[in-house]
Amino acid sequence: MKTKWAILILILAGFIAYGNTLKNGLFWDDDEFIKRNEFIRSFSQWPNWLTKPLTAGAGVNSNYYRPFLMASFTVDYHLWGLWPAGYHFENILWHTAAGILLYIFLKEFLQKFSIQHSVFSIESKIAFSTALLWLVHPIHVEAIAYANSRGDSMATFFILLSLILWLKNKIKGSAIAFILALLSKEFAIVTPGLILLIESLRGASATWQSREIPTTPKTGFRNDGKAKAFLAITSIAITYIFLRLTALNFQNTLNFYGTDLTKTDQNQPFARYAASLPVRLITFMKILPIYAGILVWPNNLHMERTVEMPASIADSGVLIPFSAVSLLIVFCFLFIRKSSIPAFAAGWFFISIVPVSGIIPISQILAEHFLYLPSIGFFLIISWLVFSLIFKLIKSEKWRRISLFFVFCSLFFPLLLKTIRQNRVWRDPITFYEYTLAHAQPTARVYNNLAMAYADIKNHDKAIENYQKSIALGDIYPNPHYNLGNTFVETGELNKAEEEYKKALKIDPNFSYALLKLGQIYS
Repeated sequence: MKTKWAILILILAGFIAYGNTLKNGLFWDDDEFIKRNEFIRSFSQWPNWLTKPLTAGAGVNSNYYRPFLMASFTVDYHLWGLWPAGYHFENILWHTAAGILLYIFLKEFLQKFSIQHSVFSIESKIAFSTALLWLVHPIHVEAIAYANSRGDSMATFFILLSLILWLKNKIKGSAIAFILALLSKEFAIVTPGLILLIESLRGASATWQSREIPTTPKTGFRNDGKAKAFLAITSIAITYIFLRLTALNFQNTLNFYGTDLTKTDQNQPFARYAASLPVRLITFMKILPIYAGILVWPNNLHMERTVEMPASIADSGVLIPFSAVSLLIVFCFLFIRKSSIPAFAAGWFFISIVPVSGIIPISQILAEHFLYLPSIGFFLIISWLVFSLIFKLIKSEKWRRISLFFVFCSLFFPLLLKTIRQNRVWRDPITFYEYTLAHAQPTARVYNNLAMAYADIKNHDKAIENYQKSIALGDIYPNPHYNLGNTFVETGELNKAEEEYKKALKIDPNFSYALLKLGQIYS
């Protein structure tokens, strides 16, 4: 298939899969990221993009440092104000563009390294099928149908661009793309690891060694210049980490909870999780089978996924995946020098998922959008398996093509239809939150956000009921108390409102909105 036709099909697939998100609204974190964010109102705010967290423009302190994402929201605001369809349209553009770059990267990578099992001269077909399945898989609905999740597709776009430029030996361009990826979303920090993975396959390819300068024995790179280039890329990552721990440490870069949970009741699961690295790592082992399950069979997709904290590594939910991962690491180590596609794909998955593995305590233990970049490894293995089996079992070129067509159609169309259906869950806030509560274990923030949706339509009884449910599930956030106070103000119960604002300030003394509301009540 010619490259231009492959790209055209990818564009059509991206817009068909996510076209119905144009009917979706803006809600949940869109309120702080977009609707109330003063920093996206003018391009003159660019100094604030570079020096303050993403939500500061809405008066909320956070750990999110994504200046380039904020720049994209500013473009949106100047094009169509707060019209939701405009923001969703740009999300589709970024996701589709990332799919195209994935195809270009894999095609370049597989051809350049002449990887084992590419002897059939089908590198382009494997690259295309991987990009196509990745583009329409419903696991990515959470990253595309949700307006402020654009950072996933933006960062992935620039990571892939950085890798493409690296393969073409355009180091300055690769470094610039890496910086833009970091400024889009934090998980782009894995880019040097992905480059190292690519370079680790270099020495195993006879074709590569016949075309390029021999490797330097100590570094494993093609030449000293490439080794120095990698050090330059790594220095960017180190500088970024240093800045996030110092000048850009807005709340606590190493703790996304915004509060010291070591001082709270350790019987609360989140407190135990945040306070203990071993607990986070063994919990991640328990999460891996969940990720594998929803990639293979994406039939129960929803936000606010939770998992019971394991007591120790001896927990059966930890021991089995730990053993499987250990075997996989051994497999990668043994076969990486044979330029195996499965080894590369597995390496890609585990390198990409490190930022959300629990090394740093983040406020979500697991989430579907965490798989946006890592899932590329999964789809590469699926494509490789299909092509390898068909080429081994079927000798006729005609029947190979027919078999490949029907196999990928049987994969593509069910995934496409599931994605289109899943997009509808994000149509409006009440539909979304009710769906989430029906499919997931209830959490404080879902009840809080559902209550806010009811408050917006002046259904105060439903709002109060759900705020109280939110507080009962985990009283560690000021927002439910503040929001409940606002509802009491609207119902004329000022004494109750005063009490809720004080509770919010007890949790977070710097919660300025509660201070302002108290002042208004006293006035």
